[in-house]
Amino acid sequence: MKKHEIARAIARETSITHSQALAAIDTLTTLIIETVARGERVTLRDLGYFDSREWKGRTVKNKLLDDAFSIPSHRVPTFRPSSKFRKAVRQ
Repeated sequence: MKKHEIARAIARETSITHSQALAAIDTLTTLIIETVARGERVTLRDLGYFDSREWKGRTVKNKLLDDAFSIPSHRVPTFRPSSKFRKAVRQ
């Protein structure tokens, strides 16, 4: 399901227009991205939570080229689905 399809479904289920639903989706995604980028967690009940975690830096070897390079530590976004979400997907 794509963003415009989600917006169409939201508009159909509520009393807002398609463009208002698109704006709401854009606002939601922007807020989630900005909050997680600051290192905070975003929890959406019955869906799950968005968070970020730190990956340690490490040295990687390419055995074919006999070359080694380092990957610096960095943060990556994570999503953990709620138990209700996992249960619905499992069934």
